[in-house]
Amino acid sequence: MIHIHDRTIIRCIIQETAEWDKFREDYNPELESCIDAEDNEKKEIFIQYLMHVGKRFQKNFRVPIENLSQFEKFLFTNENYRDHVLHTFRVWGLGIFLYHKLFKSDFSEKDIDIDKFHFLWYLAAVYHDIGYPLERIQKIVKSMNENFENTGIEIEISPISSNNNLRSQEINTILEEILPGPFIDNNSLLKKNHGELSGRILIYTLYKHLGNKWNTEVKKSIKAIIIHDNEKIMIPLKDDPLSALLVICDELQEWGRPFSSLSKYHGYELSHIAFEVNFDPVQISYKYPINAIIDKERDKNKMKNLDRIKGIKINKIE
Repeated sequence: MIHIHDRTIIRCIIQETAEWDKFREDYNPELESCIDAEDNEKKEIFIQYLMHVGKRFQKNFRVPIENLSQFEKFLFTNENYRDHVLHTFRVWGLGIFLYHKLFKSDFSEKDIDIDKFHFLWYLAAVYHDIGYPLERIQKIVKSMNENFENTGIEIEISPISSNNNLRSQEINTILEEILPGPFIDNNSLLKKNHGELSGRILIYTLYKHLGNKWNTEVKKSIKAIIIHDNEKIMIPLKDDPLSALLVICDELQEWGRPFSSLSKYHGYELSHIAFEVNFDPVQISYKYPINAIIDKERDKNKMKNLDRIKGIKINKIE
């Protein structure tokens, strides 16, 4: 079995980006130097590296990534919260690793070559949890409104200011094109999970920077983001490899994710996860380190979410 941790994915990323302009000489040495660094040092290097990758696609994604980092101080006051900034980089790196190990042919069959994969995967991985702070805030607002119901005061959250060029209804229309049916609730922001909120943020960011010139292929990334935490939606690997890869990486990226200091699992972060990849039938087997202390409820939900993916078997080895 292969032990997956930061050393594994950083070396995979360095190998993958070696021929990209400036990466071999300017960016990869610093990334390699942080393999054994503390998480606080890694966090800034990871953020900056993702910025460099974004600029390679002629887009600057600095604000959303840094905002997520800023909000973590507030989010860690929730006992169930775990890191999402380091997680974002690790999901991105794990996706590149698994793309080459197992999924390249699935993307090729959907006419997604390596360059297109890198762009779509970057958007999906980097943006998939950007809406997490909003999800947390909306739960607080909902609770406040319920507790102050008879005061004559109600707090409202609006996803898009009326002063902006792209109105909320236009975003709703785009979302309905990507994912028609009852899964998108246009009536209340307070009912949205962080996947849909993250998808909305990506749509708005693309319009803000590119107007109507962004590639419709990006809708694949938006869809992957929206449904990654929606357990009602099944994901056929052959039809939608990007969404399948995002769910797999999001669920299996467990190493090095610190819990809130309020959590009973604080201090029990995993050092790595062991993977075994097979092709006949197509399956991924994973195993936690010996004597690892696991949140059993979270692990149960992980398996339930992974079961949504059709066309690949994912097993946990006890």
